Amino acid sequence: MEASQEINLLMDTVRRFVETEMFPHEEEIDRLGHVPEEIGRTIEAKSKELGLFACNLPEEVGGGGLGYGPMSLIEREYGKTSHALQSWAARPTELLMACEGDQREQYLLLVLLGQARDQAQLDLAQMVLVWGQVQLDLAQMVLVWGQVQLGQVQDQAQLDLVRMD
Repeated sequence: MEASQEINLLMDTVRRFVETEMFPHEEEIDRLGHVPEEIGRTIEAKSKELGLFACNLPEEVGGGGLGYGPMSLIEREYGKTSHALQSWAARPTELLMACEGDQREQYLLLVLLGQARDQAQLDLAQMVLVWGQVQLDLAQMVLVWGQVQLGQVQDQAQLDLVRMD
C-alpha cells in the first residue's frame, strides 16, 4: 500500500470517527458546559478500538507511532469539533517520553491505559492545595516583614511569637 493510500485511509477513519462519535454530542456539550463521563468514555473506547488513542506516541511504549505529518492531518479533523470532545480521543503530550523508571508507570502507563485523566485531576487538586499553602505562607511573611519594618518586632523571641499567631 502506498503512503498516500495509507494517509487517505487514516484520514477517512478519523473523519468518520469525528462525524459519528463527536459531532452528535456537540449541542449537548455546549448546553451542559462539560462532557459527561459516559460520553467521554465512549469516545475514548472507540478511539482505542480504531487505534487512534495515543497515536502520537512511539509504538515501543504502546502508542501508534505516527509522525508530525499524519498527526497534523488528524489535528485538522479534530479541530472541527470542540476541544472538550476531542480531548477524550487522547493525544498525550510527548513530554511523557521523558519519564524514567517509576515515572513511566506512574504517568506514562496511566495515560496509555486511559486512567491518567483521574490521576491528573488528583495531581491538580494537590497542586492547588500546595499553592494555597504557599500563598498563606507568603502572606504571613509579608505581615511579619511589615511588623519588623514598623519596629513592632525587635528580637528573635518576638519574631517567633508573631510567626505562631
